[in-house]
Amino acid sequence: MDNISFTGIHNLRVFKSKDINNADRCTLRVSANLSNDGNGYDLSDFVNYLKKARKEYRDFCQYSDNPTSIDIDCLTIEDNVHGRRNAFRLNKIPFLFDRDEVIPIFEFMAQFTRRAAQAAKTPAQRNIISRINNAIVEAAVKYFDAT
Repeated sequence: MDNISFTGIHNLRVFKSKDINNADRCTLRVSANLSNDGNGYDLSDFVNYLKKARKEYRDFCQYSDNPTSIDIDCLTIEDNVHGRRNAFRLNKIPFLFDRDEVIPIFEFMAQFTRRAAQAAKTPAQRNIISRINNAIVEAAVKYFDAT
């Protein structure tokens, strides 16, 4: 197994919140600050994945006031009509896995959440981050099965 450096991921934070007005809505968030280190290029990877995406995403998916910070949200909605659905945000920009231009964004989010789950300090953090990663993978499978 390759050694992975996690020193490019700093201030890892994990949140789970339920919508007070709708018990069937839940938001999972993983946040961190990225940097490059001698063994990994977490910040450069983020920027390079953004460069592969559509221009609108490149322009708005990096915080202008804190370009090393990332927030990945997975919003889960359940109802009797549509079942369970997930929506995603990267730095507050909403994404649906509905076109090829978002594939680089989802690739980055999947890669980051896998690595962040390994870097998490508690089982509860790992569980939440793994749930986000599983939702990303599920969305990718549905997209590629439909195309």
